[in-house]
Amino acid sequence: MTEAPKKQVEIQYFAVLKEQSGIPGETIQTSAQTLRQLYVQLKEKHKFGLPLESLRVAVDDQFRSWDDLVEDRSKVVLIPPVAGG
Repeated sequence: MTEAPKKQVEIQYFAVLKEQSGIPGETIQTSAQTLRQLYVQLKEKHKFGLPLESLRVAVDDQFRSWDDLVEDRSKVVLIPPVAGG
């Protein structure tokens, strides 16, 4: 069984994800097939506390489903819930 080819993805973090990762974003190589798998990988790497269900995801400025495929050279934005007052 061969490993899936790696894709280069630019990730942007906001709010609590930015705080937990300590960075505003990064470019990574990933073999994740879906956006869901990508978040699991990033959650393990940065020890994110938020469950996937509480986040939204956008790819190249369009909201997407967690089951959508990861596309090479795409820009992925992870959007946590925003508290306001």
